[in-house]
Amino acid sequence: QEHLEKLVAAKPLYSSFDVKINTNKKNYEINSNIVFKVTSDKDGYLTILDINPGGGICVIFPNKFYKDNLIRAGKNYLVPPPNTFKLKVQGPSGLERIKAFVTLSNISLLEMDLDKEVFHCIKKGTTRGIKVIQALSKQVDSIGSSAWSEAHSEIFIFNEGEKYTRGSRKIKKGRF
Repeated sequence: QEHLEKLVAAKPLYSSFDVKINTNKKNYEINSNIVFKVTSDKDGYLTILDINPGGGICVIFPNKFYKDNLIRAGKNYLVPPPNTFKLKVQGPSGLERIKAFVTLSNISLLEMDLDKEVFHCIKKGTTRGIKVIQALSKQVDSIGSSAWSEAHSEIFIFNEGEKYTRGSRKIKKGRF
């Protein structure tokens, strides 16, 4: 858990560029479609991590459909791109954290076999998962701080028809 939180909080000391990631809304019902919009001030290599409420991590970009993760400065990128595949919100319900890393050189943050899996996922609590999260955290730490940047976003995921509390008010489906 400590390495996962360190990874989520990771920021370069002196980044030479900005990255932004967002979605069109902050609350998503399980099985609804989601699209991320990413921009960077410099050309670089994008990795997007999805940290689910249970602590598992999935790399949603690059993926089996888009292995080349080079992005160009100033261009808006949609993940997934229009008219390709749909990215459906999965459970469990709760706060989901999204972390985008852009590196100036083509450094692989994780070893992935995208020919065998659509999205590379790491399960929390497994020996392999713990080692992968530790390695990923160390890899990010080893990159010079001006050679990468990050952005993060949070979304809240809920079950269909579920009432939930976010902040100090209750929200019902269809009321946001």
